[in-house]
Amino acid sequence: MKLKSTIMLPLLLVSTTYAVTVQEGRREIDASLYLDPNAQFGHVLTLGLDYGKYVRDNLQLLTGAEFRDTDRSSVYALSGIAEKGFDIDSSFYPFVRLGIGFTLVDTEFGNDTAAYLSFGGGTKYYFKKEVSMFAFYYLGLDLASEDVYAEEDDYSSTNFSFRAGLGYSF
Repeated sequence: MKLKSTIMLPLLLVSTTYAVTVQEGRREIDASLYLDPNAQFGHVLTLGLDYGKYVRDNLQLLTGAEFRDTDRSSVYALSGIAEKGFDIDSSFYPFVRLGIGFTLVDTEFGNDTAAYLSFGGGTKYYFKKEVSMFAFYYLGLDLASEDVYAEEDDYSSTNFSFRAGLGYSF
């Protein structure tokens, strides 16, 4: 009985949802959080906040702010992001993101600023027309000086992460 209900509950939840179409003019606020216990600067806790507007159906432009805190560094970032979504006639809404930004990095090696490029892809799941949960995989490339990313210590300016969060549309 437990196995049957474990299988049927997700099917019931998915079957009672509706298709989401993201239209021009809609605005969205996203908050994301992730923890990476194996990061190069120690345990990483990242909090991100994005605000965006759909300038065309399924095309959103966002501004983002992020704070990363580790055992050995703090990073503050501001970014501009373009997000292209794909309407698949479902409550799931896959997307890809391309971003460019600016970071202030404070490490035990010193302080520095950096420009960065980011790319990611994932999906949103809409519980209601206004509320979504999302998850995506992120690749970031920081263009900083060697003071921050000292090669002799095996630190890299490239980072990969899996992020999740909640979104609200209006």
